[in-house]
Amino acid sequence: MARNRAVLTYLTLVLMLLAASTAQAAAVITMQVEILAGFSIACEEDNLAFGTLSPEQTVQKELELTVWSNVPWDLYVDYTGTGDLPGLLEVQDERGVWLSLGDNSRMVLFDQPETGRDGSALTIPVRFTSSYSDAPGTYEFQIEFTVVPSL
Repeated sequence: MARNRAVLTYLTLVLMLLAASTAQAAAVITMQVEILAGFSIACEEDNLAFGTLSPEQTVQKELELTVWSNVPWDLYVDYTGTGDLPGLLEVQDERGVWLSLGDNSRMVLFDQPETGRDGSALTIPVRFTSSYSDAPGTYEFQIEFTVVPSL
């Protein structure tokens, strides 16, 4: 019995030495990757209807957007149609100021933090005021939201 125990102890020591000697082998590999600044934006709706309006009537709606960015960012909005915009189209910026669209791009949000994987859900108030300068009819126009890196 003692002999079996001695043989078992000897074999255990040999196996431990073999295992220790193979555990000593290692290779270190340096991995490298460059991650660029990235932006993405999505809108819940692709169509927003203000309905039927009388002249000088104002209707307010909200747009639901999601932004993804791995760097601080700003959000701009611009009227992208051709010709004059009927009535007055406005968006509300993060300070609560209503900005009219039609002549140039407007900054709606500025210096926003990185969003992470889940993105940042935004609610952007939009309002339209009709005018006596607009001929009766149905109008369609487009606005475009753009995400850019904060400076």
